[in-house]
Amino acid sequence: MITDQNYQSDPGHESQGTHQHAGPAGDCIFCRLGPAVNEFLNRIGPPESARQHFRQARVEMLRGMRAILDERIESLTREEQRGTKVVVE
Repeated sequence: MITDQNYQSDPGHESQGTHQHAGPAGDCIFCRLGPAVNEFLNRIGPPESARQHFRQARVEMLRGMRAILDERIESLTREEQRGTKVVVE
């Protein structure tokens, strides 16, 4: 039987994968299947070279989101022009 004690999550992943139970935790199908599915996917998963590529792709996606947020923050903090400049002769 697979239990939460011998379940190893992805080392770079910080999610705990917790959820609420209507009854005792041992009766939860997700608590029993989750570790087994994770182990199965780890065994048939992509090779290390592909994992590195996916990891780098996640970093690039985060950098892209950061650039979008930085631009939005910059546009919100710029001083708006108050009136128009008129050249006086």
